[in-house]
Amino acid sequence: MDKIIKSISASGAFRSYVLDSTETVKLAQEKHHTLSSSTVALGRTLIANQILAANQKGDSKITVKVIGDSSFGHIISVADTKGHVKGYIQNTGVDIKKRPQVKFWLALLWGMVIL
Repeated sequence: MDKIIKSISASGAFRSYVLDSTETVKLAQEKHHTLSSSTVALGRTLIANQILAANQKGDSKITVKVIGDSSFGHIISVADTKGHVKGYIQNTGVDIKKRPQVKFWLALLWGMVIL
């Protein structure tokens, strides 16, 4: 079961979030049959959207669309304030091996992105 812990400073000037979305990402990988790089991209989008939605009040939903010209295609995620999240990745079959000399290897796969 995924967990989110939210904290706020006494002055209200600082907020922090700790999120364990292991089960959500695992379930997304199983349902979409994604290879490793596609799983990472979809998982990061789902997690980012869960954090954004956790910051909202009421019963609102947030949609995140990553529209890129990369090998992933489009990634879409919808999350609500109750912690529910779902997502879609256009190309589930991306599996790029890490290159040790490239620190941000996943950034190379995104291409031009509109958020």
